[in-house]
Amino acid sequence: MKLGDDLQTRTLEIAKLIEKGGTGLTESFRISEKDHYDFPIYEVRLGFPKYRLGNTRTGAHQEEYIKVNDESTDLFKDPESSSAQEAQHAILKEMLPQDGLEDRFKGGVKQQNAIVITSDGFVISGNRRLACWRELNTTDPIMYDHFHNIRICIYKYNHDAPKTELFEALQETEENIQSKFNWYTMARKFNTILESYEDPDDGYNHILYNYKNTDYLKGRGVNQKNKRVNSWVRMYHRAKEIMDNEGKSLDFVIEQYQAFDEWEKSQQSDKHRTTEQRKIFDKVVQDIILTDSKEIGGRKYTAIKKLNTHFSSVVDELKSKNNLLLDPHPDHQVLNILKNQSRDQSIPAIVQDVKRFEEMIKYRDKAYAITKFLSEAHASLKNADSSINDLSNLKGVQKQIKEISLVVKSIVTKVKKYSPRNSK
Repeated sequence: MKLGDDLQTRTLEIAKLIEKGGTGLTESFRISEKDHYDFPIYEVRLGFPKYRLGNTRTGAHQEEYIKVNDESTDLFKDPESSSAQEAQHAILKEMLPQDGLEDRFKGGVKQQNAIVITSDGFVISGNRRLACWRELNTTDPIMYDHFHNIRICIYKYNHDAPKTELFEALQETEENIQSKFNWYTMARKFNTILESYEDPDDGYNHILYNYKNTDYLKGRGVNQKNKRVNSWVRMYHRAKEIMDNEGKSLDFVIEQYQAFDEWEKSQQSDKHRTTEQRKIFDKVVQDIILTDSKEIGGRKYTAIKKLNTHFSSVVDELKSKNNLLLDPHPDHQVLNILKNQSRDQSIPAIVQDVKRFEEMIKYRDKAYAITKFLSEAHASLKNADSSINDLSNLKGVQKQIKEISLVVKSIVTKVKKYSPRNSK
């Protein structure tokens, strides 16, 4: 399988294509927030372009590939490297089942949209499709002969130009895009951009310029968008810590998006927690994410949300169980206990405590509800008392009084039954 011609061959071929002119057809792509451009369509051999290694979609997968396969950290540094292109193809091959891409083309669907390559022959848009066509054409060259040549559009900048990154980001805002980037991929991208600038403001400006209209930066003002960037970066670091320290896969953290999102929302919802309390919350939430949902008794993000609601009570309960109420640094001690306990031991107990606190609130609310109902009934009876006259339906009144008396008698009996003096 050919995974791209050498740079000189690609550069010369692209120059010839442009000079000769395209097929006469065009395809529209977004080139700015407001504008689209009709790019001429050309035709090239399937093995002509190379994969763009710096694309946003596969950055995190490249890190995982290096770790799992014990490869050099420099593997993906040289885009012309045949080893790098082979590894990139292997990564893309694993992505082919997503969104039914492989099944669609395997079933006989031909190329419908052009892929976009840079002026030096790297694919900006369409890497997965290209990998799929190469796999099918290699597996059965006769059945998939229609992928022998493919249609491309040429973007006039090189693969590592800032304009190329912007073009890739702009395609993410298109409603008909083949497959949206996953949350971890974008969070990692934002972190990478911020780390590449000495002045953080330059990093935020870069991100907002490229991604301000994507689903990842919701919010009207610049400050809101910057705060959202910070949230994504924190989520990225939490997920990466779980992958690095707990051996979890990239697919695992991608699937846990709702849990990581709730983790971030919960931590930001309470500004009064101390540093130690935030560490306790982080430790428990991380253990929830690492625990099987069956052991939690429901969805992980729901468990995290409930933990946030009852967090103070949970911590107080841990202090009480471990005789720390009089300790000068109880939160620090609780954190150490959780670190030294296995999550198989700590999480089921905490989940049960949260359930108990929920039941207590339900009973408390029910008690308040009874007082409220009696107060409303009292007000209604007073209105009835002031409204009665010789024109009233006295038979109906007498019937209602009898029924009300029975209800009052029942309430009085229950009050006596549940009063502290009779409960001994």
